[in-house]
This record gives sequence, C-alpha cells and structure tokens, in this order.
Amino acid sequence: MGVIFNTAINCPAHYYNRRRALALGVVASGSSTGGIIFPIMSRKLLAEVGYGWSMRIIGFFLLTGVILAWFSLSTRLPPAIDVRDKSKGGWKQVQWTDFSAFRNPAYTFFVIGASFIMFGLYMPLTYMDVWSSSNNVPANGYYLPILNAASSFGRVLPGFVADKVGRINTILPHLAVSGVLIFIFPLCTNLGGLVVFSILYGFTSGCYVSLIPACSSQLGSTSTVGTRNGMMFFLMSFGGLFGLPIAGAILGDVGHLDWWGAVGFSGAMVVIGTVSVAVAKWYAVGSIRGKI
Repeated sequence: MGVIFNTAINCPAHYYNRRRALALGVVASGSSTGGIIFPIMSRKLLAEVGYGWSMRIIGFFLLTGVILAWFSLSTRLPPAIDVRDKSKGGWKQVQWTDFSAFRNPAYTFFVIGASFIMFGLYMPLTYMDVWSSSNNVPANGYYLPILNAASSFGRVLPGFVADKVGRINTILPHLAVSGVLIFIFPLCTNLGGLVVFSILYGFTSGCYVSLIPACSSQLGSTSTVGTRNGMMFFLMSFGGLFGLPIAGAILGDVGHLDWWGAVGFSGAMVVIGTVSVAVAKWYAVGSIRGKI
C-alpha cells in the first residue's frame, strides 16, 4: 500500500506546478472514496459469502485498480541520477535518498511535523465504532463512510484554495482544527454529535492527506520530489506504526476505557506537529504571514 500510494501521489507532481495541490487532492480523494465503499462492502460480504470469499472479491477489486494504474501512470521528468565512469560507457545509479534535503530547515521541520501528526491523526477513525458501541449510539458502522465522504471534499476543495493562497497556509488551519476536534471527540455522545464530528473531522483531516505531499514538493526541486516525499513518507510511517498501538494501550480494556487519556495523547501529537509545520513555514518565507 505504501509503495502504491507514494508512486501514485508523486507522478502528478511532475505535470503540475501552479495547480499541483488541486491535482494531488483529486488523486488522494480516491483513497477516501475507497473508505466509503470498502467498510460497507466488507460488512455486507462477510454476512453473505463469509470471510474467504470476501477477501477474494476485495482483492480482485483492488487488482483491477492496480492494473489500470500500471498502464496509466508515467512521469514527465527523468529520475535524478548520477553518471559515473564515462570512459567505460557510464552507469546510472538511482538516487533513493537525498539527505542533503535535510539541510533545508523548512523541509526538516515540515517532515518532523508531518511525522508527529501521524501519531495522532487516525485515532478517531480507528476507534469511532468502539466509541459509538460503548455509548450505545445508533448507526454503528456507518460513521467511517460518512467521515470518508467528507474527507473526499476535504482533499479536493482545500487543494483548489491552496493553489491560490499557499499550500502550507491552507493546511495549517485545517491541522489546528483537527487537533481541537480530537480533544472534543469524547463529548460526542449522541447520533447528531457523532455525525457532525465525522463530517468536520473528515474534511479537516482529509486536507492533511492531500496537501502533505504538495507542501513537501515545493520545498525543493521538482526533479527530486519523489525522493523527498519518499523520505518523508518513510518517517511518517513510524507514526502510523506506533501511534495507534500507543493510543490503544492508553485506552485500555473494554469496561475501563480511558478515552480522555487516548485523545489527550493523539491530540497533543497533532498540535505538536502543527507547531512544527508553522516553524517550517517561518523558515521558508521568513514570516508567519508569508504566502507558501
């Protein structure tokens, strides 16, 4: 999944500069569309055909998408390469990493911020059904599709705005609102509150998914955008790997769930990450008010 997403999100960056955020938002909206379909699809399939055939059907569904991507994805610019030993015809070495990118403090603080945010951003998505079940809120199982539907708009519309007012300028308020929403998540104890939370959080968190690569892309050369985004996503993966288990450990066992502790950890991670992104903006333009 990581290889597929990283490749798919980087290819359009080669073709767009002025409208890059909007283009990447449209691409990223595909994953939230899957987030609408697959929870409902898997729930129905498990009840009708069992686990085995449910996984096979979903697998064939995904295979179709991958085959289409195989024939449609391409890059405009050649990869960043080093050519050595020209006397013997030369050879090419693909540049998998570019640690010199971290000499740019704007990029460094941005990657740090994006990584911290990953530790907390997905906690409400993962534990939303647990929360609704433990509080006897109806319509359990449909909040995640609602959230992903809102996320589709949150990935496209902010991208349109970002190309006009600045990508980091656009993502910062959405991150701040996401952090606040995580802290108030345990207050949503009825159907209306949880639906409103799902819509708002889906929209603001969706902006993070689509604009993170667009923001990183402008903090360096277009020819090395894949390398820089790859390093960023690698470091972000540690947040995805450890963030939810830490939140789950804080949450505890059924019957003794510490929701405030879990949202306190997750919200703090998002807030710390947001501050780091703000510092990255300051380094990039020399002012917190500049356009970037």
